[in-house]
Amino acid sequence: MVSAPRTTTLAPTVPPLAPTSAVWRIGIRIGFVLAFIAAYAMIFFFATAPATLHDRANSQLPGAPHSLLVLEASFLLLPFLTAFVLLFQTSRQTLMATGSGIAVGFFGLFLLVSPFVFLSLFMILGLSGSHGADPGLSRAMLALFALIAISVWIIVCAVFNGKSRWVAFVIAAFITMVYLSAGWGRMRTSEYHVEQKQRRAAEATSVAALKTNYDAHRAVALLAGCLIEYHAAHPKRGFPASLNALPPDLHLPSGAACDTSLVNPGAVSDYTLTYTPQQDSATTSFSDFRLLAMPLHKGRMRVDPIAVDSRGRIFVYAGWWVTNPEPLFAPSLTATPDDLWASQVRSLRSEIDYFMKNNGGTPPASLLNLGWHPDPNATSDSHVLHVGSYELKYLPAASDPARFSVSAVCQSYGDACIRSFFIDQAGEIHQTIEPRPATPTDPLIPDCEKYAQTCRDIDWPQPPG
Repeated sequence: MVSAPRTTTLAPTVPPLAPTSAVWRIGIRIGFVLAFIAAYAMIFFFATAPATLHDRANSQLPGAPHSLLVLEASFLLLPFLTAFVLLFQTSRQTLMATGSGIAVGFFGLFLLVSPFVFLSLFMILGLSGSHGADPGLSRAMLALFALIAISVWIIVCAVFNGKSRWVAFVIAAFITMVYLSAGWGRMRTSEYHVEQKQRRAAEATSVAALKTNYDAHRAVALLAGCLIEYHAAHPKRGFPASLNALPPDLHLPSGAACDTSLVNPGAVSDYTLTYTPQQDSATTSFSDFRLLAMPLHKGRMRVDPIAVDSRGRIFVYAGWWVTNPEPLFAPSLTATPDDLWASQVRSLRSEIDYFMKNNGGTPPASLLNLGWHPDPNATSDSHVLHVGSYELKYLPAASDPARFSVSAVCQSYGDACIRSFFIDQAGEIHQTIEPRPATPTDPLIPDCEKYAQTCRDIDWPQPPG
């Protein structure tokens, strides 16, 4: 019996990958590792750059919360790690092609946005260049260039690795790009809402700080006005040894009570007020005083120390509140407000001089001839203007029509202003710190103020902090 010949059916085998395929597989894996290192280096150098640290220290916004940063990092790492794992599935070409497609979608989208990243870094680097070279930003720029080159290499390797399974490759690339585009848009929307919330909170904090500064400044101005008014009424007594020695019924011309309790702890929010009388070496009386409003804490925007003495000029140590100042930065002792500038008495005098120059040296009959700053609170007196807290008066000489003077009288004494001014025929500016109009017999303003310079006679030491 002859048996039928036996036939053997061989199972199909997966054709071995060409040697060049191994090169692309190894190349894309190395590319992933290098891309991770380059991305980390770029983020690290940018985050630790002096310009970034300075902006973060002086920003009024606290920055994105850690939870949102973790969510954004996880969002980007998910496709990156998924592609990296799938690229090791060498025995399953479909999975490896899927990983290659994810790599193309991920790094291809990065190449699309890389010009915007480059321009952003370039602008920041250019702005920081005005303060000297920033090595951190320069290294971040180099890391970005390296990441762009590595991304191109990864895309090339991914295309060669995924061409054996085009369907899986294209679908994975498309889904990755949709995931990144839609998801990143949602992330940016969430970050925008968080930033808006932080901005509103920062604005509320800024308003509260400005109110704190205003309250302290108003308290200093009120007490200084009370002290100066008391001394003007009793010049032989000098200034009091303490604020409690002021008469309890003392009031400013505006009617505001001289509340000496303002120096008590907690009376002015976040400030401590200190009154220090200055004794005359020749007598036992106090010929001057120092009133200082010192913030309880440093770091609140524009909450700076405020000081005044018998000269009636209120000074602020502007910039003292900055906790991370730039090199060579120092708080400046600035008159705030500048009574002379706020009165605009010099501007009015300049307008009158200009009128005379164009009218044969004849001064105007009234301020109406000037057309200068129409006064919403104008009275029937055409020689009077109200500018802010000052009442300006044009005073033609009755004996000589070619002669005139100008006066600026503080209308909110001990609140918005303290000094009043008088400009005589020669253009010299006289001042008084008392609650009355200035006269030609009052002292002249210092030369430093006359020529708009920083007055060096204020030698008060900078408060600690």
